[in-house]
Amino acid sequence: MIRLFTQLLSIPFLLALSYTHSFAQQNPADIVLQALSKNEYTQNPSSRSCGMNDQMEKLLKDPVLQLEFREKLSKLGVSGGPRAVCSSPVKIPVAIHFVGLSSPNASCLQSLAVGQINALNKDFQGTNTDITLWSGSASAYFPGVSNGNACLQFEIASRNHPSGTGLSDGQLAITINQVSGDFSSTWANYLNIFVIKNTGVLGYSPLGGSGNGDGVVVDAAAFGIGGNCDEVFSTNPYNKGRTLTHELGHYLFLDHIWGNGSSCTDSDNVADTPNQNNEYYGCPSLGSSSCGSVDMHMNYMDYTNDACMYMFSAGQVTRMENYISSYLGRITSNASNVLSTGGATPTCNDGIRNQGETGVDCGG
Repeated sequence: MIRLFTQLLSIPFLLALSYTHSFAQQNPADIVLQALSKNEYTQNPSSRSCGMNDQMEKLLKDPVLQLEFREKLSKLGVSGGPRAVCSSPVKIPVAIHFVGLSSPNASCLQSLAVGQINALNKDFQGTNTDITLWSGSASAYFPGVSNGNACLQFEIASRNHPSGTGLSDGQLAITINQVSGDFSSTWANYLNIFVIKNTGVLGYSPLGGSGNGDGVVVDAAAFGIGGNCDEVFSTNPYNKGRTLTHELGHYLFLDHIWGNGSSCTDSDNVADTPNQNNEYYGCPSLGSSSCGSVDMHMNYMDYTNDACMYMFSAGQVTRMENYISSYLGRITSNASNVLSTGGATPTCNDGIRNQGETGVDCGG
């Protein structure tokens, strides 16, 4: 499936290209991804909102970044196909930055961050408890489609921290009011998560991160899995940590599942996610359809409530893993330098899901 974003006249150097319905006849390198003309910051506060398109509109005004983005789109093309069994997860070192807090509770924030990363690992690895909603009922509506189980492990870094951060070996890479904004060159070569108050949306991310100090932004009112640290908290219907799951999907080059347009010709470039003509909110009924097929609104890349999104497709996971392999080597190669080595007894304070260990349940 090939997608064409709505043309934005405010980006004059982007080329308008005709859409060819059959993706077999079109070279993905010739498709320019564009930000949507609709303003996603005007969503009803009771509905999910994502600022990825606004972020991409800003980034694509840089001709160098535009060329880099075109190269990524050309290289990855349309994702799909079988996946290998995961034998050794790729480790992703994470740094979490709480920004602009007036009265932070460091202990509370650390616990909230660790719980969020544990939940993130479960969502990506397909071990979240509510994946049974897919295997038990939803999957019957999508013959031939499997949920994705990413061969990835996100871990909060714990040693060899950047100089000047005040963190010692053994401490987690969690900063409070050390970073301003959504970029920090000090923290290049990490997957950065910036928790910021009053962003106007639940979160945002570039569509395809670089690992150069950029990262994913989550609003302080949507971070964590139900904990409350005064200024940083999450409440129903965004209390299962899935704002981060959604935005990290963008960082790893996943588009919104409906392709950001409003017609059945818009696509997300993933072969096993059916085209749909718009986003869903709340908790839609199974079997809801558009574009002549059932819509996969339970996918993490739609706009439904946390409790009603619970899977990536196998094709989406393949696309993310390929993106990491092709473009985020600076992050993965940093893992051996900043992550703790094996042998430690698993706990709920290490930021690791502890895959394969027994007797440890960190929630999420």
